[in-house]
Amino acid sequence: MEEKNNIENVGADHHRPKVLDRQHLITDEAKTKYDGSNGAAPDATEEPQEEEEPPKTSLLAMFRFADGLDIVMLVAGTVCAMVNGFSWPFMLIVFADTIQDFVDFALYEKFLQKIPDFLERINITFDDAREDIGDFLPYCDMLLNYTTASGVNITCDDLETTDNLFDEMDDKVLIYLVGSAVVMVSAFGQVYLFIISAERQITRMRLAFYRAVVRQEMGWLDSRSPGELAVKLTDDIGKIHEAIGDKGATAIQFYTASLSSVVACFVFGWELTLILQIASPFIFTSFAAIGIVRIILLKL
Repeated sequence: MEEKNNIENVGADHHRPKVLDRQHLITDEAKTKYDGSNGAAPDATEEPQEEEEPPKTSLLAMFRFADGLDIVMLVAGTVCAMVNGFSWPFMLIVFADTIQDFVDFALYEKFLQKIPDFLERINITFDDAREDIGDFLPYCDMLLNYTTASGVNITCDDLETTDNLFDEMDDKVLIYLVGSAVVMVSAFGQVYLFIISAERQITRMRLAFYRAVVRQEMGWLDSRSPGELAVKLTDDIGKIHEAIGDKGATAIQFYTASLSSVVACFVFGWELTLILQIASPFIFTSFAAIGIVRIILLKL
């Protein structure tokens, strides 16, 4: 009878579903391997170990997942960003030239208003002399020593260098139209090319990270929190996307605009530019201090 009961118990144990002991899925050796503990209770007097900071990644290392097409798009986007940056001082130079044309023409028009008798004597109307300076230039020698009562004095050299405002405005309008089209295309190109290249690289980066995770041992996965993988796939890699995306193109644009503006200032007015450069160290120091404080606050 006793032997029969033992046989029945063995059969029951054989058909009974096995219950997994989830608390002992990881052995003490595996636990020591993955989290560094030996299964003993933590010592209250033991000081917590500081986590080591991960090694810093260089700027070029973030583009390690870029292929040939991505490199071509990055180079083209960089060129577009530089063109967009150069356009800022260029358009300011054109605008300053336009203002100077208005000032010169206003002085010339004021000069014509002071000599109505002379215009009548040479049989040229005010509107003709105003619209086309070339009609008035042959008689310039007759006004060599002419000085108006209001103090406006224009010599022959001044009249010869005075551009016709109407013709100049036609040229300036063409420059503005072409310049605006170039700026629009370059601004779109720098953002589009950098974003598309960043999306392609981030896709490869996420796939590589996922493959590396699923190839780990089960003990390594059990020692990590459930949402750690999702956080790294979205948040951490998303920060890399921001760095290599349109923000990188914007940084190149601002650097190019700054350098080209300084060069243009020294070319067109180096005396005033040299005086203004006295405040540059204070500006750079203040911006550097703001950047350091921002980094410290982000680490808190």
